Parts: sequence; C-alpha cells; structure tokens
Amino acid sequence: MFNQQDGEKLVKLARRTVEKYFENGKLVLEECKQKNFLEKHGVFVTIETYPEKNLRGCIGYPDAILAL
Repeated sequence: MFNQQDGEKLVKLARRTVEKYFENGKLVLEECKQKNFLEKHGVFVTIETYPEKNLRGCIGYPDAILAL
C-alpha cells in the first residue's frame, strides 16, 4: 500500500518523465528502487488541462500485472 509521500513521489516522477519526453522526444524511464514500487500494482493515470480540468486522456491497468 502507498502512503501520501509515496503518491507525491510517483506524481513527481510522472511529471519529470513527461517533461523529459517533450524535451528530447525520447522516453527515458527513471529507475525506481523503492521496494513497494517494484511490486506489481494496478495503476491508472488521467491527464487534464489546467486550470479548466478538461479531460485530455487516460491510460492504465486496473489489475496488478506489472511493477510500477
């Protein structure tokens, strides 16, 4: 299970990953060494515009089939 600090780390990681992709056009994944991030989890991400909060897209797996 994740706590608030874990959630904040994951959001920051996701933002950095998207920013890096737009900077260099390549997907660069940072290594997550935190034990609970290496376990299989379901994850779902929703992207909205700011500040209007209009839906731009979403993707994910509700079942725990992959590590984060």
